[in-house]
Amino acid sequence: MRLPPDLQRQFQDAAGVDAPGAVVRAMYDIKGNLGETYLACSDTVLVLFSKRVGGRHKRHEFALKDIDSFSVRDDGSYTTVELAAHGRHIKLNFSSWDSVELEDVTDLWSAATGNLTTTEATQPAPAPQPVEPDTFELTPVAIFSAAIYSVAEIDGHVEKGELIVLQESIPDRGAVDLGTRFCKAKGVHEVVKLAGSALNEDQRRCLMANLIAVAMSDGLLRTAEQEALGSYRAAMSISDEDHEAAFEALMARNNLSILADSSPNEYGVDAVTVFCAALYAMAGADNELDDAELALVTRIMDDANKMLAGRAHLAKSGVDRLLDQVCTVLNEAQGRCLMANLISVAMADGSLRGAEQRLFERFKLAIGMDAAEFQRLFDALLLKNNLAIFG
Repeated sequence: MRLPPDLQRQFQDAAGVDAPGAVVRAMYDIKGNLGETYLACSDTVLVLFSKRVGGRHKRHEFALKDIDSFSVRDDGSYTTVELAAHGRHIKLNFSSWDSVELEDVTDLWSAATGNLTTTEATQPAPAPQPVEPDTFELTPVAIFSAAIYSVAEIDGHVEKGELIVLQESIPDRGAVDLGTRFCKAKGVHEVVKLAGSALNEDQRRCLMANLIAVAMSDGLLRTAEQEALGSYRAAMSISDEDHEAAFEALMARNNLSILADSSPNEYGVDAVTVFCAALYAMAGADNELDDAELALVTRIMDDANKMLAGRAHLAKSGVDRLLDQVCTVLNEAQGRCLMANLISVAMADGSLRGAEQRLFERFKLAIGMDAAEFQRLFDALLLKNNLAIFG
């Protein structure tokens, strides 16, 4: 595994070497929240890059010689790392399949400190052994997890955006780990067959929408991803109508590149600023800035300066004036992209309140979207987000 380029540069600054001797990633932050933590280690320094979903990485670095204890345990569901240094105690849960990389980290720590691992506390977890199919008791949500992971890692590594989709979709850590282990042990073809045979129709349609979302999440739709989507679609008997509706809605939501060519107009603002301001308006429609909504708003644009500019513009202009600007500043494609993202923001906290519905109507009128087009977009995105059907 490699660090993302920005974290790689930070690691070089911290460790003074070009590349770490070992890198492993947990799908939770340093406090156990949904997010991610990269653990990168050289022969002298261990660095953690940790963040919650929607947040920014925070760096925690330790000289290996200053780490008092470092233990790795496998409990069957997770490989747990615990380290103590400078009076801090940190615990991280990794997949059981990360044990080989974590053994490398343990070796680096042992070499730097001269500490020997003990059988109980610090012996690296053994690599998982092949598991027979009947030992996997897969619930529908674990099958969902396996399918999402199979598409996310189809090009050999899970991208940042794909990881976020996986974490967003499945808050159940046990299901994430079980589904991931099943996919790694049995391969994508077994997951495809299981998705087609073990899920009901509603679950299959929801899964298909989420598979399209994860394939699109890094901005590219590669040949291998298209082939995998085709295999799932055939196995799950997804109709042309359902597939087309989900694909078009998610393409409209994800195609932020259409905002790039805008320039300031008579209002002195460009399409990106209006777009970001509208996202904040929807997040605050019920006068409550929910954490899930804010996290999604921040992540959609993934540019702190643009998001801050949008928030400041909303505070200055207000919703009424913003709606006038939406009508003038955004073209048809940009308006459709905005509406798809407004729907996603409103659904982020799991409920759709009256204030949000009324604001939908106002944005729909400002954009000039007819009722049938809005309903098609809404239904497709609702289908993707309706994970309650997995129990």
